[in-house]
Amino acid sequence: MTLDKHQIDGLPGFKQKTMPANEFENLMGEAGYERVGSGQGQAGRFKIW
Repeated sequence: MTLDKHQIDGLPGFKQKTMPANEFENLMGEAGYERVGSGQGQAGRFKIW
């Protein structure tokens, strides 16, 4: 996802377009989100729910 084009509840707005996956996952965890599952997405991307 292009971070600077989305608002995620519990997180401040992003100024950068991308960030390392582990940094993003840490931010999401700190905001109270959990990974329930994941799978293959389109164009080599991953879906996480």
